Amino acid sequence: MKRDNNTQDAQREYVADDNGFMGGEAYPNCDGEPCDNVAGDGQGAGQEPVKMAEELALWRDKYVRLQAEFDNYRKRTLKEKMELMLSAGEDVIKALLPVIDDMDRALEAMKTSKDVEAVKE
Repeated sequence: MKRDNNTQDAQREYVADDNGFMGGEAYPNCDGEPCDNVAGDGQGAGQEPVKMAEELALWRDKYVRLQAEFDNYRKRTLKEKMELMLSAGEDVIKALLPVIDDMDRALEAMKTSKDVEAVKE
């Protein structure tokens, strides 16, 4: 993808004006002192590389556990949804059976009865 010159100039100005960077340089300017706030130099916020590796392992473990928990949640909700659909249909049919039986009996009674108007009521 080709960028226009205005975009590139704006990015250069942003980097040049950024605090801690010298114009056109890709490294922070810490005036000869160690830069504690720069990540990647092994001294980020006073932490040693071992502590950073332990913290990375901790966050990675938390991420994997969260991902597994979400996957279990997704599977559980799908299963509950399927069970709900099955049981809801079953409950409706169970509720309708007595009504259908009564209607069948009423139709049979209308066929055999001499007073059809009384059966209709």
